[in-house]
Amino acid sequence: MAEVLAFLGKAFTNLFREIIFWLFFYWLGWPVVKMVSLGRHPKSDWRSETTERNWVSAVGIAVFAVGIALLAVGLGTSNAGLWIPGAALMVAGAVKRARS
Repeated sequence: MAEVLAFLGKAFTNLFREIIFWLFFYWLGWPVVKMVSLGRHPKSDWRSETTERNWVSAVGIAVFAVGIALLAVGLGTSNAGLWIPGAALMVAGAVKRARS
């Protein structure tokens, strides 16, 4: 039973990583990387296992975090100041994972 649960946990983690991290965040970061690099990057496809894909996904996380922070500030929530450090920590963690 423990092996089945371990297998299901690993399968769910891989599925979550593939769908959320590589698909969602990659496509959030892709236009930003294209604009900043003047169309030179990313050179590889999102399905390729490259470090470039990790960096584009990290940029997507940064775009998502900044968007959430700006949304929180724009809505005038009283806890908006807490979103920005949390977003910075989220981006730093993604960059650290991309480097490893």
